[in-house]
Order: sequence, then structure tokens, then C-alpha cells
Amino acid sequence: MFAMPELLARDDVARLVFGHLDFALDLGSGRDHEAMLYARSQIVLHSRFAGKAAPVDSVTPDFRDETACRLDAEAAHNLGFGGKLLIHPAQVAPVRGVFAPSESDLAWARRVIAAVEEGGRGAVAVDGQMVDKPVEEAARRMLLRSGQTD
Repeated sequence: MFAMPELLARDDVARLVFGHLDFALDLGSGRDHEAMLYARSQIVLHSRFAGKAAPVDSVTPDFRDETACRLDAEAAHNLGFGGKLLIHPAQVAPVRGVFAPSESDLAWARRVIAAVEEGGRGAVAVDGQMVDKPVEEAARRMLLRSGQTD
């Protein structure tokens, strides 16, 4: 953890992958979200500060529990991870459902871009919500990641 800035400064490092099971073993700590929150947050923040791709979160060990896998993916996504390691084909659908934008998300992003382009400078309203520069940029990134252009 302490060498992250030096590791991320290297040109041959594109992104980090977090192995929470190994990390918990090294620390002698619990493996749940609360026990790993600080480490996960640091990995995301340092990756962003270094201009690297969003890190990949670790596995959900119980590959039979799709709900646990989805909840783990949601927690990782909410922290800023860009994906999750998978150990079984049954985990693909729940993780993809979290990290890939839904059709309604993409429709929202298109409405945001249209409203911004119509509205000119400053904040605009979309679906009763204020849209300013950070929201516009999030919409543009969502469309870009999904292969759609605005």
C-alpha cells in the first residue's frame, strides 16, 4: 500500500488490481467491506491521482451466490473501481449488470448532452435535476465507455 505512488508512477503499469483475500491475510483482518474500505479507497484515489485506468476489484469467493457478487460489484463500482475479477461464469451477468450502463442510463446521458447543447452556458435541468459541468462530463464518459458518441 505504501509503495502505490511509486508503482503507479511507472509507465509500464496501466492499472492496479486489488486482492482483498491476500491483503486481509497479510493484515490478519476481516475480509468484509468495512475492513477493506480504507485500502480500497486508497487504491482508487491513488490510481486516479496518477492518471491510470480505474482499478479492478477482487473476487467474490462464493461463486454460487449471485446476490453477493452483485452487491460486491455495486460496492466496488460506488468506490470508483472500473471492474471486478471473476472466478466463475455465473458471476459475469451480475457484474456486467453493475458496471455496464443500462439502456435507461444511456438514454439519460443522451438527454443530458442534448439539454446542455440546447441550453448553452451554465447549468440546465434534465428530468427535474440540475445538470452542471461534472454531471455533463459523467454523461459524456458513460456514452464514450459504451461506444456511443455524443
